Amino acid sequence: MSHLKNKVLLLGFFVAFCLEGQAQEKGDWELQLNAGIAIPTSDLGESTSNRSGFAEIGRSVGFNLYAPIVEKLHLTFGYSNISMAVSREDYDLYNSDQIKNALARELYVTENFNYKSTLGKYTNHVALVGLNLDIELSEKAELYMNPAVSYSWFAVPDVSIVVSDSLYTAGASESTDVQSTFGFQINGGVKLKATEQLHVNLQTAYFYSRHSYDAQARSINQNNDRFMTQEEGNTRFTAVVFSIGLQFRLSKE
Repeated sequence: MSHLKNKVLLLGFFVAFCLEGQAQEKGDWELQLNAGIAIPTSDLGESTSNRSGFAEIGRSVGFNLYAPIVEKLHLTFGYSNISMAVSREDYDLYNSDQIKNALARELYVTENFNYKSTLGKYTNHVALVGLNLDIELSEKAELYMNPAVSYSWFAVPDVSIVVSDSLYTAGASESTDVQSTFGFQINGGVKLKATEQLHVNLQTAYFYSRHSYDAQARSINQNNDRFMTQEEGNTRFTAVVFSIGLQFRLSKE
């Protein structure tokens, strides 16, 4: 997977290099650096079912490189790193309730059990190629829209749960390998002129990608019997990001 990642990035830089000569008479190359908050949507941000992601509001950092095509239209190359923690309170409450409901049927532990879980965070690395259109509002402000095709490297947290009382212990753990895939991103906002070489961006972006996964789940019951199951499926990464950015001109007309 790392070889594919390197090939995609090298292809993006090669295309950018080839376009540089053609873009000299059509405007300036520009670089935008941005940071903001990432809000999980859909199942990723839910906490009500076994498909829930229990993701909390996280952070996003990234950059966009704009190569001019014609006036007010740029080819965009970008990268975003999005990180979200898991809501431990919601996750533990949901799972302990599920265990209590199963006690009478399957687990021979009392309801006065000790519940422990470990869980990390979600991370997503997103590379994108798209088109950026600027719409002038005044001498100091422009609207912009930037639809893009993305390639996403999504990592989900491993899960570990232990339930125990004075007599019995039952445990479970899950490790999930999520495949990288193509998706899309749409961002837009307003660009405010600070100087001839610097703009301030207020931006909203929507990210979407659908990933296949292979999960290995291991469990130990109250009799110390060990089980392992394999599961295949699909998971979606969807998030809305609100960010502020600084956009620099890299050359002068």
